Amino acid sequence: MAVSVMRQLTGAERFPIKRDGRLVRVRLDRMGWYEVLCLANAHRLAGDEDTAESLFDYQARLPREPVEPSDPSAA
Repeated sequence: MAVSVMRQLTGAERFPIKRDGRLVRVRLDRMGWYEVLCLANAHRLAGDEDTAESLFDYQARLPREPVEPSDPSAA
C-alpha cells in the first residue's frame, strides 16, 4: 500500500483562476479562503487528490471573512 505525503504549500504557488471574466494566474497567498476552497474542490473533482488535500489544509488556516452572495435575491 502506497502512502502519499501531503505537500506543504507555502503560498507562493500560482494557480489559474477566473477573475472579472478573465483567466489569470494568482499566487495562493493573494487569494481569499473561499477562492482557495473552490480551487481545492475543483482539484478534487479533477481527480488530483494530493493537490486538493494540500489546498484544503492551506485554506483551513486562513481567516474567514463573510462571502457576499453573487445573487442579491439569494440572501
